[in-house]
Amino acid sequence: MKVKKQVDLKDLIFEKVSQEQIFRFYYPYDFKLNHLCLSPFIKERNPSMIIGTKSQDGDIIFKCFNSHHKGDCITFVREMFSLDYREALKKIAKDFGILEQDNSRYEAIIKELPISKITKKKNAPDIVVATRSFTNEELKYWSDYYQDIEDLKREHIFVPKKIWINKVPLILKSTELTFCYYYPEIDKWKIYKPFMTKDKKWMGNVPLQTSWGLENIKKEQNTIVTKSLKDYMVVLKVYPHVVGVQNESLAAFSEEFANNLTENSKKVYYAGDSDIPGKAASYLITENFKWKHLNPPDKYLPEIKDWADWAKNVGIEKVYNHLMKKNLI
Repeated sequence: MKVKKQVDLKDLIFEKVSQEQIFRFYYPYDFKLNHLCLSPFIKERNPSMIIGTKSQDGDIIFKCFNSHHKGDCITFVREMFSLDYREALKKIAKDFGILEQDNSRYEAIIKELPISKITKKKNAPDIVVATRSFTNEELKYWSDYYQDIEDLKREHIFVPKKIWINKVPLILKSTELTFCYYYPEIDKWKIYKPFMTKDKKWMGNVPLQTSWGLENIKKEQNTIVTKSLKDYMVVLKVYPHVVGVQNESLAAFSEEFANNLTENSKKVYYAGDSDIPGKAASYLITENFKWKHLNPPDKYLPEIKDWADWAKNVGIEKVYNHLMKKNLI
């Protein structure tokens, strides 16, 4: 007698519906992957939840930073409707019409639930920089972050005399503080204007997955990962085993780089910002790589959210003491 194999309901659902489509069907508002959105679990005006990719081509998870709710798309349905796991699977199957012999309802629903498209990479601009000496004002800017001229030389930070973008001169205003970060291994530049608005603060041709500081890691020591060069330089003043990446997105981490850190460190701590966007990014990164989260204390919000500004405004000894409390020093 031939026994008919029982179909696993979860497998059947994911054969026909993606994790993102389940989120889009049940989430009551519009959302963009890896960006903050309104939480449906609490009343709020400012977004405090993220629905994002756990890895570059992996699972999609959610977390509400103003409540205890977090997990995958099945957990999202469970907590939205107060169901147990099996009930949530049955609801998804029923709502999507997956078990119906007529696929018309299922096909109509799927048609209205688009999958996020991967945007095409833009070509990086060609950047040429002619440098000059630092002024006292420019050195003062960095001294506020406990950095001197030797630190700037070590990290290849310069002041531009002239900048050409795709052979076109960039207008440099004397009233705009401007610095250039050079990456000699790849011959690329990152232009930093610290007092400009966020959309005009950065310009460059450095690949997103460029990192630095791998020479600082040791297998018997904990490693701290920072999301900016300035944070890296500040933390390096009080803790030697620190590395840096380009920004706080999961996409800034290559698989090779992340595996290298995990395999050659006692533990890895991601030192992100302490505001909600920073914590959202940290959640995706630490969940994906199974690292630990480390951020400046929340009590300094909203004025201070990152490590560099914490040192500048409160004192680098506070950074040192915080790492001592976390048993990193």
